[in-house]
Amino acid sequence: MISSSSNNHWGIPKGIIEPGYTAPASAAIEAWQEAGVRGIISEHMIGHYQHKKWGGTCTVQVYPLAVTEWVNDHEWEESHRSRQWLSLKKASSVVKHKALQAMFATLAENLSIKQA
Repeated sequence: MISSSSNNHWGIPKGIIEPGYTAPASAAIEAWQEAGVRGIISEHMIGHYQHKKWGGTCTVQVYPLAVTEWVNDHEWEESHRSRQWLSLKKASSVVKHKALQAMFATLAENLSIKQA
């Protein structure tokens, strides 16, 4: 989880779909830029939600990322933010968007089924 740039709530990296890139590839770019993490991005969106930004409402498409690499806190370029490693259950309890809470719960359930 990362904090908003104003540090007043927790969320996920998000941004625009970069020209010439797919939505999942853009999500992976945002994860690196905002959270300092790289990994294996899913090609399948797990959901979307509305987010007010830039004087309008944006649709945020959510793609899970299995983190395989991260920069340490001293090298992280977005150090004006905070970041935390949380379980999906705990992450669901700290994000403000209800739709994102539901996506985390569904993802946790799907992961537990695959591990069984």
